[in-house]
Amino acid sequence: MRQLPDDPQIANEDKLWRGLQRDQFVRQDDGPYRVSSSAFKTDGDGEVSVNVARLTTEYEALQHAPSGHMAEVKASLPRSFCVTDETISLTRCYTIALYEELDNPGHAHIHPWDDIKRSHYEKYAYLIEKSGG
Repeated sequence: MRQLPDDPQIANEDKLWRGLQRDQFVRQDDGPYRVSSSAFKTDGDGEVSVNVARLTTEYEALQHAPSGHMAEVKASLPRSFCVTDETISLTRCYTIALYEELDNPGHAHIHPWDDIKRSHYEKYAYLIEKSGG
């Protein structure tokens, strides 16, 4: 997987909508449901498909949400996940890039850095879960 550059069209304040499946909800001890960290994990390449809210409508985004539910996070959250390689003084962060699609102009992917380690990805999904995303 090759990380794409961060898209300057997507502001840190932009809301990102992630379509959810029914099994991506967890009942909390006190009764209500919350979004599970599994909503922000993928099996293969680590990319997470999202919609940029201001570039689409809720109706259009829900067409790509299997359960009819979505989670929302600000773009600043995934961009805040960075790792620094002290040996070469390089910091790499998650990026967000738009995908050109005629039927879904707000479709984007969150990209981890190129050589992401599983433990970093698990932490990312956990932190999004705890942020209320």
